[in-house]
Amino acid sequence: MFGAWLYFVTFRGGFFFDILKGNNVINENILAEWFYQILITLNFLEKRNIYHGNLNGYCIHFKDKTRKEIRLSLLSINNYYDNIDEKGDLYGLYCIRSPQEIKKLYHDKNNSWYVGMLLYFILHGSYPFINNNVLVNYHNIIQNNIPFAALKLDHKNYSNLMYDFLKSALEKDYDMRPSVEGLLNHPWIKKKGEHPIYEILDENTRRMGINQIKAIEQNLSTIHELNNI
Repeated sequence: MFGAWLYFVTFRGGFFFDILKGNNVINENILAEWFYQILITLNFLEKRNIYHGNLNGYCIHFKDKTRKEIRLSLLSINNYYDNIDEKGDLYGLYCIRSPQEIKKLYHDKNNSWYVGMLLYFILHGSYPFINNNVLVNYHNIIQNNIPFAALKLDHKNYSNLMYDFLKSALEKDYDMRPSVEGLLNHPWIKKKGEHPIYEILDENTRRMGINQIKAIEQNLSTIHELNNI
C-alpha cells in the first residue's frame, strides 16, 4: 500500500531528485502517485498549522529502493538548502519562492507553489525563474510569466491534464491558485493509476536537471558563506 509520512531519519531509497539519475523509467502515472503522496503529507501538516516553507527534492525521500513510498522531512540535505539570514530574506531555495512570499503577504498557498516548482523542475530540468542574483530572481518571479503554451509545444509527450495541474499550482494570482487540498482534487491527481506509463523524461532533460542542481548548490554555498562572514 502506498503511503506518505513525516520523518526525521534517512531512508534507503534516496532523495526525490535522484530520479533524474540512472535509467529508471519515469512515467506520468508514477509521477502522479508520487505527487499525490507529497500532497497528502503537506495537507496533513497544514491541518495542524504546519507549513513546510522550503519543499524541494532534497527533503523528500523514498522509503526504500522500490520507490513506491514517499517520506517527507522538514529539513533538506544540508544547511545550504535551509539557509536563512538575519532578516529572513534568503530562506532556503530562493528560486522557488512564491510572489506572495517574496512580498511577505501570505503563506497558506505557498506549498501549492512549491509543488508546482518541483514538478516543473522534474519536467524541464530547471526552475522557471533562475538567476544567481537573489534579488534579480525575486524580481523575475514577481514580474515575469511562465510561457506554458510554448513549453507545452516543446514537450508534446506531456499530457494536457498534467500541464493543467502544473499551471494551476504555479498560478501567480493568489486568489486563483488552489490550496494543497484543492490540488489533491485536481483530475490529474484523482486519476492517478490511469495515466500513460511510457517514459516522458529524455536523457537531455535529466542531464539538465542534474547540472542545474549542481549549479544551484554552488550558488547556495556562496550565499551561505557570505551570510556567515
